[in-house]
Amino acid sequence: MFVTSALALYVYDRILTFGSEIDMIWRRKKIGIAIPVLYTSMHMLVLLYLLLYVCPPTVISLQSLWAMDVMSDISVCLLYLTWGFIAAMRVYAVNGRGSSIYAPAFVFLWWLIPVGINIVRSLFVTRVLSDRAD
Repeated sequence: MFVTSALALYVYDRILTFGSEIDMIWRRKKIGIAIPVLYTSMHMLVLLYLLLYVCPPTVISLQSLWAMDVMSDISVCLLYLTWGFIAAMRVYAVNGRGSSIYAPAFVFLWWLIPVGINIVRSLFVTRVLSDRAD
């Protein structure tokens, strides 16, 4: 129920902000490649993550459960990396673009903590599922 509500809220937000997104991001003259790639990947990964939990298969085997868990873990880790990079770039921009690189590096490293936690959790789930399959 909670994930269905989150998906509905996400779709509703995308519908409301789509016009502003086009005006502020996609119609800019000097946009580069990093912003569209980060922005698009962020939204695709959020949608993939939410769909994995909203539309699970009705008949599920142990292998498909493991595959869904791995896909959701990968999407979450990529989301954290994307958010960490965006946060680090914001800190870099606020600090004057050329001063110390330590603050943005610290912010990005801080975002690696949940990536590591999700990897450890995924390895634990894989081990538990493999023990149950035996």
